[in-house]
Amino acid sequence: MRYDYILSSYPDSGVGGPDYQLMPTRIFYPSRSTEGVHWHDVTPRIGVAYDLFGNGRTALKANLGKYLMALTASNSDMDLNPLIRTNLFTTRTWDDRSGLGINNDYVPQCDLSNPARNGECGAMDNQDLRQGVLHA
Repeated sequence: MRYDYILSSYPDSGVGGPDYQLMPTRIFYPSRSTEGVHWHDVTPRIGVAYDLFGNGRTALKANLGKYLMALTASNSDMDLNPLIRTNLFTTRTWDDRSGLGINNDYVPQCDLSNPARNGECGAMDNQDLRQGVLHA
């Protein structure tokens, strides 16, 4: 008999906070806050060997068993970590020649932490950024 067991869990995880200028809202996930992988499995295995001539030199061997695919080798359990599934990136347009700041200084004249259009910056493409929205 073979017994297999797996339980994926993640420590307290967080990102952002008052010390992060571009992400002042802290996103925090306590440990065990999302459902992970958890299962038990008992698998029967049997093997036989037969000495064909009784001299210990020639044997006929057979076994029967069920083998399970290794889940942890594929990193499938890590994909369930809520911090990995939190979207922390976005894009936005920037026009340095719009007359809203100093033209051609190559410095965004806007509040980068504001997701809406402001100054020389367009709106963030990902409005869920910094909100702790999980993506599958």
